[in-house]
Parts: sequence; structure tokens; C-alpha cells
Amino acid sequence: MGLPETMSGFLLFSAFLFLIMTVGGVIRAYREKERFFYLSATMAFLMSLVGFLIFLEQILLTILVFAFMGVLTLVTWPKLIRQLDRMYAATIHEVDFSAPLRMRDFFTTKGQLKIASRWGVRKTTLLYWLFLVALTLFIASLLNFVSMDRILVYVIPTSILPTYLLYRGLSKSPRLLEGDLNE
Repeated sequence: MGLPETMSGFLLFSAFLFLIMTVGGVIRAYREKERFFYLSATMAFLMSLVGFLIFLEQILLTILVFAFMGVLTLVTWPKLIRQLDRMYAATIHEVDFSAPLRMRDFFTTKGQLKIASRWGVRKTTLLYWLFLVALTLFIASLLNFVSMDRILVYVIPTSILPTYLLYRGLSKSPRLLEGDLNE
């Protein structure tokens, strides 16, 4: 049957990016001596595998890998949430909330905390969600991969989990809730 050329390119490109994320996760886990990052590297590797399997049109194996990822996510969800809470709690003490906002603040945990302290958790979360949707649409349009069904099935759902995790991390940060930011 064969995949369209743009779809094949997209799958290989995304598989390659997930491989880069895998290497980054392993390096981070090794440096920080935190086993949890090995899990994120494993998930990135599995997503890369999914891209390659779809490219090779191995649908049954793709479904099995997705099912395994779902089970792995459900089993490790509590640990993910605890790690996220620890990360925000540790980072909030390092943030200079009086410093001016810079473009790079948008891409770091410290920056997310700084933006949330100024604009509020809900506005920050909405801004990040819009950014994720716009970025995904931009990449998809470069690959001629945009249609309404793909937007509804892929773009919006894939942006929900990272947005939820950001909202949860920011809303659980005690100093943001207390307004005790400039100590």
C-alpha cells in the first residue's frame, strides 16, 4: 500500500527526534542519579520505535507497543506526579522573581514559575497550551500534514497531557499559591 511521502518523512523525522530525546534522557538520568529519567528515556525510545514501525507498516506491532506504553504510563503515573512535584519544589527556590522576563524563560521550569508568578497559573497554562498547538500545527504544515481530522485526532490530544502536567506542577507550587515570591 505504501505511505505518502510527506507522512514517511514526518514519521522518520519524529522517530529521529525521539531517539535524540532518548539519549538526552539517559544522559540526564546518569548525571542526576535519578532513575525516573530512565523511564522518560524509555518512553521516548518506544515512541521512536512506534514511528519506525508505522513507517514499516507494522500495524499490529505498533498497537502492541502503544498498549505497552499505556500500561507503563498507568503503572508509573504516581511516580511521575511525585517527581514533578519535587522538581517544582526544588526549582522554585532558585528563581529570581524580580528579574525581567526573557524569551528563554518560556522554555525552562524556572521561567514557567516566573511567568506564573506574574500572570497566574491559568493564564500561563493557557499560553503554553496555545504554544504547543501552534508549534505542532506549524510543523505539520511544513510537512503538508494538516487537515481538520488530524488536528482533532492528533494536535489537540497530544497537547493536553503536557499542559495538564504544567498546570499541576504550577498549581502545587506552594510559594506561588502563598504569594511569597520575593524572599
